[in-house]
Amino acid sequence: MSKTHLLFPTILLALTIAFCQTCPIGPVLAVQENEALSDAEAIHLLNRATFGPRPGDLSRLKKWGARDFIEEQLHPEQIQESKNVIALLSESEIRRESNEDLLRLFQSFQAERARLNERRQSQASGKITAGAPPEEMTAGGDRSGAKAATTGGAERGSIPEVVTTGGAGDQGKPPSQAPPATGASSTPVSDLFRNTQRRFILSKLMRDVDSPRQLEAVMTEFWFNHFNVWIGKEYDGILVGPYVEEAIRPHVLGKFRDLLRATCYHPAMLFYLDNSQNRASPGNVNENYARELMELHTLGVDGGYTQKDVIELARVLTGLTIATHMRTRGLATSKGLDRIGRYGAYFNKKQHDFGDKLLLGHKITGSGQAEIEQALDILSRHPSTAHHICYQLAQYFICDRPPAALVDRLSKTFLSSDGDIRAVVRELLNSKEFWQPQNMRAKYKSPLRYAVSSLRVVDANLEDCDRLSSFLNSQGERVYGCLTPDGYKNTKDAWLDEDALLRRIDFACQIGSGRFKGVSMKPPDYRQIIATMGDTSFSQHTLATVESAPAKLRAGALLGSPDFMHY
Repeated sequence: MSKTHLLFPTILLALTIAFCQTCPIGPVLAVQENEALSDAEAIHLLNRATFGPRPGDLSRLKKWGARDFIEEQLHPEQIQESKNVIALLSESEIRRESNEDLLRLFQSFQAERARLNERRQSQASGKITAGAPPEEMTAGGDRSGAKAATTGGAERGSIPEVVTTGGAGDQGKPPSQAPPATGASSTPVSDLFRNTQRRFILSKLMRDVDSPRQLEAVMTEFWFNHFNVWIGKEYDGILVGPYVEEAIRPHVLGKFRDLLRATCYHPAMLFYLDNSQNRASPGNVNENYARELMELHTLGVDGGYTQKDVIELARVLTGLTIATHMRTRGLATSKGLDRIGRYGAYFNKKQHDFGDKLLLGHKITGSGQAEIEQALDILSRHPSTAHHICYQLAQYFICDRPPAALVDRLSKTFLSSDGDIRAVVRELLNSKEFWQPQNMRAKYKSPLRYAVSSLRVVDANLEDCDRLSSFLNSQGERVYGCLTPDGYKNTKDAWLDEDALLRRIDFACQIGSGRFKGVSMKPPDYRQIIATMGDTSFSQHTLATVESAPAKLRAGALLGSPDFMHY
């Protein structure tokens, strides 16, 4: 590689670090009703309401107008889905009737792994000759060693041998977390498990890159982080895909109460936050989900609840569990479990605390499942919940520290509309604060948004997720891989890092060259990128720097520029 090729990323890095300490470029007028959009205004809307423009989006939006565009995006069901997304969703790695089937698949995977580990240990001790053929692995997973597929290990929170896509070293895990083993053994069940996980991830990334239902994709990302579950926690490794498609995506622009209920009754959440272990017996009331339900999902950390409220809510939630061993719903019913919701959660009356509770000043009479509904009503309609949700939405769409007056107005809309998310987002995107110059290009892209916006601006099609997943892993934003329940952040201070910037610039150079595994694209012309983003998206200094670069590096230089890192 020439000295110029080596030097250019260093120059870009220095420019990026300097830019990140300065104000957004260029004065821009706030959009007014019935006025034509400028390039800067149109790109601002595309950057926030979508994962970034594709070629042609800028001119179409300017011709159409902001309000009509916003209204269309607020009703994704009326937008024709991408052929690529439809084709992917029509394929099926696994045919199933319920999430219980996926749980049994994971148990079979555990059983296979246990048998293989036992065999390796036996080989190491000399009990089995190295040339002996391994025993046949079947999808049934309940022959010798099937006893390993119990929930005992899962309930202790142990970490499974979860598939890693791309093989990057840190996999987006916290520094203290050792990478999961990925053994080379290939068996019918392990292959099915890993391919199913990859399909979940590819489906998410392809929607982000290719779907015209962009506001839905952006909101799905927002709400998943709000109601985060971790793909690395045993059963959630196989439940995370259905969780997104069943509990999150259908409700991202609906009523908050429906979204809250869907996540509450999904086995992915019940297992992740340990409510599957929440029982009404001495020492067994588990507060994990109850605490996060108030602190993160509804009221917020300063929402006015006490430790006593946490305990009372945990008592309400006793008996809400998942049935990991039940092969049929009928068997679960015969064991005294009632299926609750549509996704595979169960209510075990024998494990429920039927005493009366007092939650946030409201008396809840012990009655079983109805208590949960009453508690969700109380939490979803609380003023603190309105403020907490609207602050996070304003931070996501406008700036890292949103104006208090805007949050207050959005909160009133939330409460008066009974938690209508569509109404809140409509007001947010049409607010004067959204269009103020100081809030344009004031956000710093997370690794996911940076990668997806790069692919969209060069009109790329995603065909395989491994390489893209590897990049996100190296950036600390593994897909569905946030360990903690607060999800990934969307602020500059969470993602601005010198080492990460170098990896972004390397990624930009690969995309700019038109060579990125798993992506179908033509080598991009840097002038087309400028046309797609509009003249105001790049400073004159950036454009001059790009023009001085070798011709083959100019597209990558734009994608790696400090201007493109912001939105």
